[in-house]
Amino acid sequence: MLIAKANLAVAYSRDGREGEALLMEREIYAKTKEIYGEESEDSISTVNNLAKSLLEAALHGEARTLLRDYLAVALRSLGSDHQETLTLRLNYAVALVYEGDDEDEETDDEQDRADYLEAERIAADVVRRAFLVFGTQHPLTIEAQDTLREVRDELAATERKLTLRTRPKRARDD
Repeated sequence: MLIAKANLAVAYSRDGREGEALLMEREIYAKTKEIYGEESEDSISTVNNLAKSLLEAALHGEARTLLRDYLAVALRSLGSDHQETLTLRLNYAVALVYEGDDEDEETDDEQDRADYLEAERIAADVVRRAFLVFGTQHPLTIEAQDTLREVRDELAATERKLTLRTRPKRARDD
């Protein structure tokens, strides 16, 4: 039943019914965790699915918290080169880049820069590991490369913004 529901949630998401997909992913996650425990590959897979739904729903802060809570679990139970662990880390990097979007308070540029640097470090490591474990044409390797490129673009934009703010104004010659 859980597999059928997971497939239905994917179909809902692809059909633009993200709200229904998110509700279903939450239910699947809770039930999978209850049945298999927190450290099973199935549970970590459902965390990744739920996180993707949260990111699609622009609930980046909630996704970031969920993923951060599972980073150590995935490393401990599956290892650092397992596909689910790499996917979890890549999802976390994405959540870091978009941190603050669903929160009431604004983040400052220095915190954004720190998050982007952390996201870049994570994405670069995932690219390296995915390349070694799965090769250049694996979907995870390609997704990780795309994510790393996006993170670097965001980091560059933040760096430009910080540079413009700290540049002193020149005196005019009248």
